[in-house]
Amino acid sequence: QFKLAFPAALIGLGAGLIIPFLNLYFRDRFALTPAAIGLLFAVMQGFMVAGNLFGPAVSRRLGLVRGVVVTQLASVPFMVLLALSGSLPVVVASFFLRGALMNMNQPLTSHFAMEVVPEREHAITNSLLSLSWFVAWSVSADIGGALIERAGYAQPLLIASLLYVAASVLYWLFFHRIEEV
Repeated sequence: QFKLAFPAALIGLGAGLIIPFLNLYFRDRFALTPAAIGLLFAVMQGFMVAGNLFGPAVSRRLGLVRGVVVTQLASVPFMVLLALSGSLPVVVASFFLRGALMNMNQPLTSHFAMEVVPEREHAITNSLLSLSWFVAWSVSADIGGALIERAGYAQPLLIASLLYVAASVLYWLFFHRIEEV
């Protein structure tokens, strides 16, 4: 269960560094109004739903482990663009695509976890995955806020990108040899 929870915690750490502050990112970097930011987040929710719905198609094509790793790694360039680009259209597209890709792997991660643990451990495993993600998020949100105050948004976005890469590599190393049902 540690092998399932540790990559989830790394993703939670990365997400906590920046996701709670993305509304401020759009306000501070692009001077968007609250209404415009609200619209962006509403559209992003649609991308997240679409990503979640496309997850099973990805797993049929790539398998569960490869699907998780590929979608997480595919989101990283969009996080880097969020960190480095000054172009609002590029940043908005990156915001939408990052959200879709990271949510695409959620059903895959859950499904795989339920495959590799005995049925009697499903509830505890699911709880452990959620707990590791949310605890990591809550710890790193405080750190992310401090980093943003000191150095702006690029640093936490780039650190989050590195954490996503580390989580993906570990997930692959831990699970790529496990035969999927």
